Amino acid sequence: MNPLFTPLRLRNVELRNRLGLPAMSTYQAAPGNLPHPAWHLPHYQTRSVGMGLVLVEATAVAPEGLATPHDLGLWHPSQADALAEVAEVITAQGAVPGPPAAKPPEAARGRGRRRPAHRGRRRLDPSGPLPAALRRRLPRTRQK
Repeated sequence: MNPLFTPLRLRNVELRNRLGLPAMSTYQAAPGNLPHPAWHLPHYQTRSVGMGLVLVEATAVAPEGLATPHDLGLWHPSQADALAEVAEVITAQGAVPGPPAAKPPEAARGRGRRRPAHRGRRRLDPSGPLPAALRRRLPRTRQK
């Protein structure tokens, strides 16, 4: 059997195969940065078929982290409940739902231009500042 279709164990999670759906930024959030039931549920239901892992699209953990006003959010209990429904749809297809992507793609950043959602706002790092021990290990720029 092709290894692509064999189960894969990642700690305490077992994927039925090694196929994965990468995170996509669809910019289809309903008001309140909720998954749009008429769009997100059928979207993930149809794309989860046959997958081992499905990564949910970029989801901001604070309003300041939105790449666009149409991104999903996860800073309010109603958003967590709505994303749980998306996870249930993915699980029903036999796939494992993965965590939302933390950073928006280059296309959403406008390739160097300031994003409209961030004008005048402080940007948030989803994991916080790096500890001093890790900062010392960062690669240095190569000297010419």
